[in-house]
Amino acid sequence: DIRSIVRAMKRASVSEFPLEHTLSIILGVCAGLAYAHDKKDLEGNALNIVHRDISPQNVLITFTGDVKIVDFGIAKTNEVAIGERTQAGQLKGKVPYMSPEQASGQDIDSRSDIFAAGIMLFELTTGRRLFKAQSEFETLKLICEREYPRPSQIRPGYPPQLEAIVMRALAKDPDERYQSARDMQADLEAFVREERIAVSAVSLA
Repeated sequence: DIRSIVRAMKRASVSEFPLEHTLSIILGVCAGLAYAHDKKDLEGNALNIVHRDISPQNVLITFTGDVKIVDFGIAKTNEVAIGERTQAGQLKGKVPYMSPEQASGQDIDSRSDIFAAGIMLFELTTGRRLFKAQSEFETLKLICEREYPRPSQIRPGYPPQLEAIVMRALAKDPDERYQSARDMQADLEAFVREERIAVSAVSLA
């Protein structure tokens, strides 16, 4: 999982996650989310699956360079929890990767997973945690109440096109966010093409 990779990097004194690998991973996350979000039942009705716990621990990179989203244990479909019954207003998921609507106990949809993907893209490209405070309560306040830093404030020279993708994924208002993981994937792929970044599953492996 990504958390284990980052920890191994720290032990090896490697501070920067290569951009091409970050893009490979987040493109894989977007593709996986799109697959889950678009899933239909046998009658062709949308299941409206929301993972609710997209975080570094739940994204696996295989030794062949594939990206997999795991642990749908707290996912829900059409307001029904897959793994267990969930009471309204009960927080599920890892707090530092929650969307504002999830952190405040509101109803959520697939755009909440897109916000979490945006957090991971921010963190892997800046090397900085986005929402980290002394307690879970303070972290929830950061998510819901504070202005979010722009990546270029942390890393001068950050690509403007990539920053626009990050900030759109991190819009507090879900209506201003990417409306589908496929849309975010398309913008990332356009950035990769225009900047001629060598994104490859082989090099990721």
